[in-house]
Amino acid sequence: MSKHTLTGKIKRHRGFRSKIFGNRRDVLVYLPRGYRRFSRQRYPVLYFQDGQNVFDAATSFASVEWGVDETAERLIQKKLIEPLIIVAIANTGEDRIHEYAPSPGAIFEPALEERRSRGLGRAICASTSVSRYVRSNSATSLPISSLPLAKRTVTLLPSVHSIISPVLP
Repeated sequence: MSKHTLTGKIKRHRGFRSKIFGNRRDVLVYLPRGYRRFSRQRYPVLYFQDGQNVFDAATSFASVEWGVDETAERLIQKKLIEPLIIVAIANTGEDRIHEYAPSPGAIFEPALEERRSRGLGRAICASTSVSRYVRSNSATSLPISSLPLAKRTVTLLPSVHSIISPVLP
């Protein structure tokens, strides 16, 4: 197992309950330097699926993290982006494909045999329970009842997640 490579202030919410999928997953939240929950400053939010890969080599697939925390720190420090909150939602391993595929059917992934998706992706976790929790418990730029979310919230969907992107609200 690789050593931990977390950079900056990252809070881990272990076993976050997904009412939609009826399971639990870890959610990691990167908070920028100087973050204070009860300050007047508000932050945009960037969501990632496959969150175990986003910040930490010790939890990532093949021990290769995406380096999002290091990149955010560097870009914020150089004032190339504004400080932001980054939410990394871990997948659940074997059920991953069912959560990301928008409809039932055959799915092909490298290194896996053909699998059948149950097509649960229509109700993807990031756009619902995790987002609601983050907006309720963080100094985001949008209160819980705010619409539209798209102005200050982005969900990045690398890899197999791109098949769900057309159906995200």
